Amino acid sequence: MACVTQPTTTTEAGAVSRTDDLAAAITAFFRALESSRSRDALEVQLTPTEYRALARVVEVGNKTPKRLAISMGMSTGAITAISDSLVARGLLERVANEADRRSVVLRPTPMGRELVGRLFGNYSRVIGAAVEGLSDAEVQQLTVVLHNLTEGLNARS
Repeated sequence: MACVTQPTTTTEAGAVSRTDDLAAAITAFFRALESSRSRDALEVQLTPTEYRALARVVEVGNKTPKRLAISMGMSTGAITAISDSLVARGLLERVANEADRRSVVLRPTPMGRELVGRLFGNYSRVIGAAVEGLSDAEVQQLTVVLHNLTEGLNARS
């Protein structure tokens, strides 16, 4: 299956830049992952953004709305609306912030944890199907490369 990518840049010698091709491939991969996750979210009546927010809170256990907004690149007002919806559905709860009485902490409920776990299971199965033609060694190598890329990107943040 061919993927549509941005035009690549060539060097003076006419060779395609390996980082341009890599960036295009990662972008296409990321879009495919996001599309899959969005479908999963919509199947359980969550918006993709609500699912991302819920998953981030489940990942760390507790998160202030301000920290969640920063981690998602959103305004605190947008996070308030998202968390209102997730609290109303029983997936998150607001609890007093023991470190700062002026704020609250978002905490996943057991139902929120279970939902994220189920959706992650779906996500894991989709990834498994996508790498079905790869050997165990190739999957391991890909895992190492993805971890290294993630560390490199996080180091720049």
